[in-house]
Amino acid sequence: MRKLVFKGTLALSGNNENLTMDDIQNALAQLGDFTITHDSQIDTADSSGLNNHVWLFIGPDDEEPILKVKDAGEVEGEELSSEEHDRLIEEGVCVGVVVHHPRADRHGFPQVASQNPDDEAAFPADYGFSVDLNVLDVIAFDTGDDAVQTAWLKIAVR
Repeated sequence: MRKLVFKGTLALSGNNENLTMDDIQNALAQLGDFTITHDSQIDTADSSGLNNHVWLFIGPDDEEPILKVKDAGEVEGEELSSEEHDRLIEEGVCVGVVVHHPRADRHGFPQVASQNPDDEAAFPADYGFSVDLNVLDVIAFDTGDDAVQTAWLKIAVR
């Protein structure tokens, strides 16, 4: 669950039924500098002994299913069933994140690319995964364009 906390009133014109986080960020950007943070419950775990791994593709739309893919960078794969997702959350530990994000000079850096261990760990925690902070490897790649953010999680499993 993501939580956005701010003080003040934000008035957006138009149809607000399909309000996205980008809409909110764009509206807030008109106010000047701002920071969006969120609180995540980060469960830590030791990944030693988990010698296999699964890559998961996290698409730009939260409504899209999480896909099991062969490697980071792959965008086509097998849809992760809710049972398999639950099993990976229960038995797996996130040891890597790869994120492709739009131009930082226009859109800012995503929180996961902040080089702050808590912010880096918050991203997989938002998807329910425990994180091995001792080995978590985060690679952030600025695509140099205005494309949407995509990400991959590397989950260590038995």
